[in-house]
Amino acid sequence: MPKTNQPEDDENWIEGYGHLGGRGWREGLDDAMHRGPHAGRGPRGFRRTDSRIEEDINERLTEHSWIDATDVEVSVENGEVTLRGRVNDLEAKDLAEEIAESVYGVKSVDNQIRVKQRRKAS
Repeated sequence: MPKTNQPEDDENWIEGYGHLGGRGWREGLDDAMHRGPHAGRGPRGFRRTDSRIEEDINERLTEHSWIDATDVEVSVENGEVTLRGRVNDLEAKDLAEEIAESVYGVKSVDNQIRVKQRRKAS
């Protein structure tokens, strides 16, 4: 029988870690950190800086495999995000907005991104 990385007693392993969704320890830890009853309740007076919010959005846009953010600009003022520039299609425009909205500290998103016009073949 081939050797596996799981403990020999699978039932106890699942019982101890099954609540993590069976996807892996990192995903389970992320779930536990962000889905508990106190998620989003930081210290009194805490506010993410605009530069951190902007950096987070830029990183997520850069890392996302379904959007080419080469011509996208992000600016943040008092937690209010403005997206400008051009993307290839409407789905990418909507996705950029969803990415920005998902960042902690964002109050609103003004999506001014335009969809590039496709040239017709002659």
